Amino acid sequence: MKKILDAIIITLLITLITTSSITAQDQTKLDLPDGAITRFGKGGISGDIAYSPDGAKFAVVGDIGIWIYDAETGEELDLFTEHTDGVRCVAFSPDGKTIASGSYDKTVRLWNENTGEQLHRLEKHWNYIFSVAFSPDGKTIASGGYDRNVRLWDVKTGEELQTLKGHRAGIISVTFSPDGKTIASFDGTVRLWDAKTGENLQTFDIPAFKISFSPDWTMIASISLDNTIRLWDAKTGKQLRILEGHRGRISSIAFNPKNNTLASGSWDVMHLWDAKTGEHLQTLEGHKSWVETLSFSPDGKTLVSGSSDSTIRLWDANSGEHKRTIEGHTRRFAAIDFSPDGSILAGGGSRDIRLWDIKTGERLKTLTKIAGSVSDLSFSPNGDMIANVGDSGSIVLLDVNTTEIIHRMRSSNCKWLNTVAFSPDGKLVACGGSGVFSDLVIFNVKTGKLHRRILEHTRFLNSVAFSPDSKTIACGSPDRVIRTWDVGSLKLLRTFKGHTANINSIAFSPDGNTLVSGSGNEIDDDNTVRLWDVESRKLLHTLERHTSYVISVAFSPDGNVVASGSHDTHIRLWDANKGLHLRKLEGHKERVLSVSFGHDNRTLASGSSDGTVLLWDYRSRADEKDVDEPFSVDSRGKQLVTLGQIKRNQLFQNYPNPFNPETWIPYQLASPVNVSISIWTEDGKLIRTLDLGDKPVGIYQDRDRAAFWDGRNENGEKIASGVYFYTLTAGDFSATRKMSIRK
Repeated sequence: MKKILDAIIITLLITLITTSSITAQDQTKLDLPDGAITRFGKGGISGDIAYSPDGAKFAVVGDIGIWIYDAETGEELDLFTEHTDGVRCVAFSPDGKTIASGSYDKTVRLWNENTGEQLHRLEKHWNYIFSVAFSPDGKTIASGGYDRNVRLWDVKTGEELQTLKGHRAGIISVTFSPDGKTIASFDGTVRLWDAKTGENLQTFDIPAFKISFSPDWTMIASISLDNTIRLWDAKTGKQLRILEGHRGRISSIAFNPKNNTLASGSWDVMHLWDAKTGEHLQTLEGHKSWVETLSFSPDGKTLVSGSSDSTIRLWDANSGEHKRTIEGHTRRFAAIDFSPDGSILAGGGSRDIRLWDIKTGERLKTLTKIAGSVSDLSFSPNGDMIANVGDSGSIVLLDVNTTEIIHRMRSSNCKWLNTVAFSPDGKLVACGGSGVFSDLVIFNVKTGKLHRRILEHTRFLNSVAFSPDSKTIACGSPDRVIRTWDVGSLKLLRTFKGHTANINSIAFSPDGNTLVSGSGNEIDDDNTVRLWDVESRKLLHTLERHTSYVISVAFSPDGNVVASGSHDTHIRLWDANKGLHLRKLEGHKERVLSVSFGHDNRTLASGSSDGTVLLWDYRSRADEKDVDEPFSVDSRGKQLVTLGQIKRNQLFQNYPNPFNPETWIPYQLASPVNVSISIWTEDGKLIRTLDLGDKPVGIYQDRDRAAFWDGRNENGEKIASGVYFYTLTAGDFSATRKMSIRK
């Protein structure tokens, strides 16, 4: 009996091992950007999956680049991230030594598969590239895209060989015939080309948006808008048969390279067909969303599928048995937050909230009982709860230990909640969103009942924040005004005006004396970070470096540094006291939706719509290209930390700006020199010269070192409101910036 039980246990273990998902540890250090410590999440699956010729590996096109996986174990082997925009297509050379990729950045890139070295960057396309294919001999690569041209390239030299013109729409796919003599391209019409001469041999219409050639090139399978697959004679363009069975839109198709089997994918299901007879063979189920891409292994024994449910699944192509699931891909991380002790990082996206151990990188838990697609989340001050909001219009309080829902509370006027925050004393939780009216709603954490409601006069509320003493709450909205309220009495305390676009994010400094706000939208060109004195409402600094709108802002625990994340994909660090730009962190492929500081005054986390969270050591020494200005900030222990070296003269933005009636003008000097600053009107009239005399090497940023201007002309008269320019002259160096005075 014991032997029988042992055999059963062993069989069960083998079954679990062979069908289980890859470990939930979705942390990786592959191809990290400068300054990053680690990466959580892999980004969404956004394009092709391609097997290597020997079937040992496959490449997956994702939101942040091209992932290379071990086909047997599912282990991540490499990551190529050098494309500057989303990658769409990928292919292995016939010998498996080279990988080609095409991107929205309008380039084709060739990579050494073994080392990851970029071999060539091919740049003749002037629009998005959607397909790449190697010739059977591996000497030529074809690429096609939205510029309506098929381009042929020499793989060895990277030189363009010829351009095939004639398509009237963007090219979706290109492929070589098995003998390499013919190229097929598709834009709604199939065009066959002589691969040697470039002559257009034949053209026929196929009403479809995606096609696949059979391995022997006798048939073409197409996806039609009527939820059917149509099979065509590849030589004549004559329709052969129609395959029916999908209940909705079909999203992907692929032929088995060893037989007539055709795979097709749609919402959460795949079908296998005998393309020659039209017989339906099998139905494969397991995905929870669209099956966006399909690929067979070279031996035809395995089918791999990539889905917008952020999983990759491997199937036995003959039996239809599910073999393995690769997890860790995700579409976006809209919100992140550190636990109060700094040991756990939470990241919320479209399907779940993931909790990671900061030291090990292990994913500790996945919380699925969430408020729809998560737009914001927050740890409670004791770390036992996470509040999250999203498109369900509810605020959900989750128990971190049990993952169960403690309270689900609803704002009656908001269809979508954008922001949530706990009061520092842990007694209250506030949220706001968008709808017919915009509510600032405050709930009692213990009871889950409504505590206070403030009906805003705008339809949208983008950000809320409690003061450190829990007595004041601030909110920011698209009406360009920040408002603060007394939590107990709901009395409006102050309004802060100055932004010229949506206020997307706000935060209090740790001492509660300063507010930081981030602004901008796709229409109004604000794109600024602003620092305000809470008591006086005075604008302290306007920080202008982002090239698109600012989505998220945060203070470091010591209050000396502000981080901002933007639609321009960059994170910028600022000196909160002096209003100076310190450093730019680059690495995300899409907009940065959330930033959060760790508790060690060294670590910063950023979440992005590229489906990754990056963990940064923001005090690490950076390469010169990553440092916009050298900077020094006081750490918690008042130890001076300096990043970079003074290698050039530089003029910085004045502060405050706009100002009234006085301002300070910071600068730095790489060598001893005589310094002066000239101030001009918009029409070029000189109104004041500040002779600063001989100055040694140094950074002149503090108010006791920077140049001071009292807002008066040479005659001592106060100047009028308006835009002015100031020019720093230091020996042969000269630089000019703009400033404004507002009265």
